[in-house]
Amino acid sequence: MMRVRLAMGLAAAVPFLLLHQANEVRLLTKIERDGSGLRMYWCQGNPDRLEEVRRRLREASPDFEEERERITSEGFVISRSWRPHTLAMIPDTRLEISDIARSPLSLYTTFTWEEKLTISAETATASEQLAAGGTKLVYILQMPGKVDEASVSPPATVEGGTVTWVLTADRGEYQLRATSKTLRWDLLVLSLYLVAVLVWKGGGFALREARRKPRRI
Repeated sequence: MMRVRLAMGLAAAVPFLLLHQANEVRLLTKIERDGSGLRMYWCQGNPDRLEEVRRRLREASPDFEEERERITSEGFVISRSWRPHTLAMIPDTRLEISDIARSPLSLYTTFTWEEKLTISAETATASEQLAAGGTKLVYILQMPGKVDEASVSPPATVEGGTVTWVLTADRGEYQLRATSKTLRWDLLVLSLYLVAVLVWKGGGFALREARRKPRRI
C-alpha cells in the first residue's frame, strides 16, 4: 500500500504557483546505471515567500523523503529529494535500458528516458496566469555516459551526460525524451583478451609450421 501511495505522490504535477512564487525552481532527475536514481526539487526565493513556496513544494512532492532549507536575510534555498531503487516507479515516465541481456554483441549500454511533465495552473487566478510565459522551470536530466543530442526532445542544452530544459508555464504539458550511451568496459576488455589469445595462438601455429619446413642447403 505504501508503494502505491508513494508513486501517486511522485506523479503530482508541478504547481504553476510554485514557479510563480519562487525566483527559480529546478527539477532534477538523475539516472544510475542500474535504473535507480535521484528525484529532487530545488527552489530559491525571497524570504517573505518562504511559507508559500514551501507549501507548494510539498504539494508537488508529498512523499519525498528528505527536505533541506537554508535561510538568510537575503533569501532562502529549499530542496526536497527522493532516491528510488527504480525510477520506473514514477508514473508518466519510461526508462529503457538496453544492456548485455538485450544486445549481447553491442559494446554500448543504451539508456532512454521519457517523461510526460505537467504544469498545473488550476488554482491560479487569471491575473497570475498572465505571467505564465515568463514563469520558468529548469528541468535537469543526468544520464550515464554521453547523451545523443539528436535524441533530445524538445530542444535543450546538452553537455556530456546532462540535458537542461528551460520550460515555460504557458504550456501545460511537455513530452521529454533523451537517450545516452555508455561503453561496456567489461565486454571491451573481454573482446581484447580474446583477440590477444587468437593472435598468440595464431602466431604460435605459424612458428610451428615454419619449423616443420625443411631447410634449404
